[in-house]
Amino acid sequence: PLAKTFKDNDYNGDGDVYLSYWIKFSDNFEFDKCGGKLPSLGGSDWNSRDNGWKGRIMWRNQGSVQFYMEVPHLNDNLDDDEERFWGGKLKNNGSICKNDYISYLKSPGWHNIELHYRMDNGKPDQGVFEGWVDGDKGYKKIDSEVFGYYRPGGTSGLYGKLTTNAILISAFLGGSDDDYKMTQDTYIWVDEFRVSKNRINEWNKYNGVVSGQENESIENNVLIFPNPSEGIFKMTQNSNFNVLNQMGEIVLSGNNDSIDLSSFDNGIYFIQCENQFHKVLKNK
Repeated sequence: PLAKTFKDNDYNGDGDVYLSYWIKFSDNFEFDKCGGKLPSLGGSDWNSRDNGWKGRIMWRNQGSVQFYMEVPHLNDNLDDDEERFWGGKLKNNGSICKNDYISYLKSPGWHNIELHYRMDNGKPDQGVFEGWVDGDKGYKKIDSEVFGYYRPGGTSGLYGKLTTNAILISAFLGGSDDDYKMTQDTYIWVDEFRVSKNRINEWNKYNGVVSGQENESIENNVLIFPNPSEGIFKMTQNSNFNVLNQMGEIVLSGNNDSIDLSSFDNGIYFIQCENQFHKVLKNK
């Protein structure tokens, strides 16, 4: 759906555009840093790559995820920082670089990110910027104050021919001070970029969710954090659980919103709850 915009800018700017990809962070990735930007979609005048908008997301402290909309000539980056995070705040440590929110990206292995964009095209409160990380949804309505500058298809407006027409594959650290600086070489891998006019939903596809049950799956999805942990793992809701070792043996069972493995040996464990399996690492 992006190809037409580079030719005549005739892509329907009122339409929906989805981007899906898979991402993996190296085992030594330093998630205690302030954060950095991840691949996303954006747009510009089809005749120029200047003065475009970028519908970014960022990884933040401990692998939390934040919406980050870059709009030219508009100082208001959506709403305040706290409202742009996916998932609730776990701990207030005094600043956006230190506060703890739900960790989505810190657990080992591949994660699926899907982002959904819709310009308001002059219609108040019709713009959308939302996404899913491993099937868990974050949502931000984009009102006319943000997307009101953009009138796709050549209609009137400050940037009359901007639309959604670019994949921003770059991933990098943000900021200009040592709060962002890694102490060693770290790596991010990305794979299987897909762009569509319809929901792609690869996370549920690969996890065996039947079509039509996606909303139920997202609503019932249990997140476990922090991961890795020194032994105390919290869950986003009270659940029945079994903890299995690497031999598949159940070593602990219960019903709670937290799991205490502090007395167990360091290593990898599997937590089964709500018909989901979570791989966790006890490392101290």
